[in-house]
Amino acid sequence: MTQSTPQPCAYCPHDLGGHRLLLLDLAKMLGIVLCSTPGCTCGATWRASTAPSTPEQVAETRDAVRRIITEAGLPLPAFLQ
Repeated sequence: MTQSTPQPCAYCPHDLGGHRLLLLDLAKMLGIVLCSTPGCTCGATWRASTAPSTPEQVAETRDAVRRIITEAGLPLPAFLQ
């Protein structure tokens, strides 16, 4: 039997288990992670990779996620505004 230990989020005080990982672009394997705790505005963009992202890759991922969300007609999360 395995017991899962709570893992804290790096951006908010809530457990990572309460966060939702959303894939927004299958070809580029990138998306967004959001905390599902009511009132929490924690979130981050992510991109699948085999190495740490460079600052340029982080900026490119954030721009791509902003574009996808905007083109879908959805409001941008606070951390992307």
